[in-house]
Amino acid sequence: MRFMLGILTALAFSSMSESAELEPRLSFADLAGLVKERNENFAAARVIVEAQAERTGHLRRSFLPQASAKLGEEYFRAGPDASRRQRYWEVEALVNVYRGGRDKIDEEIRHVQVDIAKIDAAREFAQELRRAQIAFWEVVATDKLIALRFDELKSNQTNVNSSKRRAGAGIATTADSIQFEVHRSQLEQEVKQLELKQDLNRNRLAVVLGLKNHKNVRVQGEFPQVVQGLRPIERTAEQLDFVALQKRQRVDELRSRLASRWWQPRLDLYANYGVPALSDETERAIRMEREVAAGLRLSIDFGQGANDLYESKARGLDAKSSGLRAAYKAREVAALEHELRHDLELTESILNENEKNIRKVRDFLRITLAEYARGLKNGPDLLAAFRQYYELQERAIVLNRDLLLARADLDSLTFDESLN
Repeated sequence: MRFMLGILTALAFSSMSESAELEPRLSFADLAGLVKERNENFAAARVIVEAQAERTGHLRRSFLPQASAKLGEEYFRAGPDASRRQRYWEVEALVNVYRGGRDKIDEEIRHVQVDIAKIDAAREFAQELRRAQIAFWEVVATDKLIALRFDELKSNQTNVNSSKRRAGAGIATTADSIQFEVHRSQLEQEVKQLELKQDLNRNRLAVVLGLKNHKNVRVQGEFPQVVQGLRPIERTAEQLDFVALQKRQRVDELRSRLASRWWQPRLDLYANYGVPALSDETERAIRMEREVAAGLRLSIDFGQGANDLYESKARGLDAKSSGLRAAYKAREVAALEHELRHDLELTESILNENEKNIRKVRDFLRITLAEYARGLKNGPDLLAAFRQYYELQERAIVLNRDLLLARADLDSLTFDESLN
């Protein structure tokens, strides 16, 4: 007795510890916040935004003095003179005065790249949130399907008991109870399959939300009564892929302009101080005389000009390509939106019709139960009525799930302003 009491106590404490480790029940409203806080893919995309932001400020930094220093030792010999070995050094400061507007264009490119990184982060968030929403509604739907199977098992057991009483009273044969028992076995197998599917659903949800133990994931939520209020995507500026392509087109246009300015001269203010090398100024180097120089330097790289000319043309073509892809993407997203909305309307219409059929079949089942009790119906009739009723209930769950999955797809097409 004490041994059994000890086992029961241990099981109770084990159950308490397991329940304490359960993840808090998740609601649909929690998903967006959890994706922002815990999803590693979205976190990585936000880090890229920070990295691109660090690259801005190039225009301001380009006017800061650029200091350099060199120190060396040179072996030098000229004609029959004796060879010499001597050190040299120089410190130089260079200040940008004018670079043909290239620094300004480069700064604009960096700012657009920040915008692109933000758009990519928004796209990442939209896709991860979509995955979370799909997994969430799959968990909710599977919970309901499991509960529906248990309810059917309970009703089926009532039918088993009823058929055995009828057989005992000589009203019917044992065939009715056998078919109900076979159906019970099928239902139990379906419950096991649904529980396996539910484990996979919880696993997917835990991965997206960054939760540690998927087995402890629990959700709270009901299907909305009506899925309405879906705002149409009226402006292409809200389409994530379209905006990303537009921004990339802008970057290519700016890089084309940047490369086209190869002929613009570079003007720098410079100053240096040091001891020259023997190969530069032999006499002053021998005397270790220190030199000071300052002035303006105008330079044009003609060698780079030919490459930049072709690069400018290539970037212009890249920009044209991005523009064509953006135009196609705008039509593609509009077509996808149309398909999703059509799917939502059709599914909602079918769901409403299904609800009417459920009410009709519920009345039919009640009549069939009464006639079975009076001996007017047999086991196959009753089982068929039960199966029709529960199949329509299952269809309602699946239709509600499909409706919400289509809504998740539609919501993922739009731009989340809060991520900017």
